[in-house]
Amino acid sequence: MSTVNPIMNSVDQIPLNLHAINVVAVVESLNGLSLANAFAIGAVDALELRLDLLETMPHADVISRLRLPWIATARDPAEGGSPSMTEPRRIELLESAIGKASGIDVELRNVGVFGGIVRDIVESPSLLIVSCHDFQSAPSLPEARDLLRQAVAAGADVFKLAMTPSRPSEVGALMGLLESPEIPVSLMAMGRWGLAARLMYATSGSVLNYGWLENPVVSGQWQAVELKRQISLVTGGEGACDR
Repeated sequence: MSTVNPIMNSVDQIPLNLHAINVVAVVESLNGLSLANAFAIGAVDALELRLDLLETMPHADVISRLRLPWIATARDPAEGGSPSMTEPRRIELLESAIGKASGIDVELRNVGVFGGIVRDIVESPSLLIVSCHDFQSAPSLPEARDLLRQAVAAGADVFKLAMTPSRPSEVGALMGLLESPEIPVSLMAMGRWGLAARLMYATSGSVLNYGWLENPVVSGQWQAVELKRQISLVTGGEGACDR
């Protein structure tokens, strides 16, 4: 018997605005959901529900109280997800979010394995976010562009790349990924250069910019509300992407 909590069709989907700079608060617990609902309007722009850490899909009444677009993620352990969650369980959780979540994140490495889910997401109102996470290094710009092409071929609405640069030149080189991409790009850095790079990428057109809500999820990550404030300081309060 399935242990996924039902999300009823009466739960209205709130769309993501891909023409804006979005700050996404990462939710790891039910307490985090309560904190998110207490945000002032405009404090952040969207939520990411880390289903691999929540270990279940929240009940429909919890989801219905969310006032922001939300992204469903059941992260692969190879890319920072919970090591205790099996692949069938991750598939089950993602399937339960199709058509309900504003966006659903599937790792590029799993596009082939999760082929049926990917097709269902593409045919649903949920956006498909195809992601890559590298905790050791950063791809070159040509390598990153090849990953972007693979995401486009998979039907992605958004390509997300989170990487770990070892020098400032790598941070700067990947700015090229934000120059007239075929689909919207979410670009973030981790590690020593993470804070500076994330702010630079966000204000240069990265559409989804993730920050922590209760605790940092990775090194080099801003607290979500503070990231929103910093972006507003740099942009003068203008949240539109130059696309």
